[in-house]
Amino acid sequence: MAMERIGEIIGVPGGVALAVALVAFALLVAFLWRASHAGRRAEEQAASQSAELETRIGALLAAQSEMTGRIATMSALLGSGQAEMSQALSQRLDGMTDRLNNSMGEATKNTHDNLKSLHERLAVLDAAQKNISDLTGQVTTVSGILANKQP
Repeated sequence: MAMERIGEIIGVPGGVALAVALVAFALLVAFLWRASHAGRRAEEQAASQSAELETRIGALLAAQSEMTGRIATMSALLGSGQAEMSQALSQRLDGMTDRLNNSMGEATKNTHDNLKSLHERLAVLDAAQKNISDLTGQVTTVSGILANKQP
């Protein structure tokens, strides 16, 4: 009866209004079912994408963990290599320092011995110079005596 009144108000017979209402209701139910189905499909796609992203994140975390381990290993290797190189360099420097000290000590001793020998020779030369001066004075005296011949 309500449909007949609606049909009278809009100017269509009641059966047609009922048919239109049923068709509209069927379309509404189909639309809601399709929307529900599309929502479920979207949820499934979202769940699938989420699972794929979780797999990718897991792979990235595993790769990051592996790289962290490799970096730590390389850091340890480089640190030990640097320590060995530092120790070898230190030993070489110590050896060079010892050799340099020995060479400097020998050079100082040789220089000291040479200066001592030079002072001794200079003393001998000074004594010879004094003797030569004395002899020159005596030769001059003898020469003067010999030149002063008195007839």
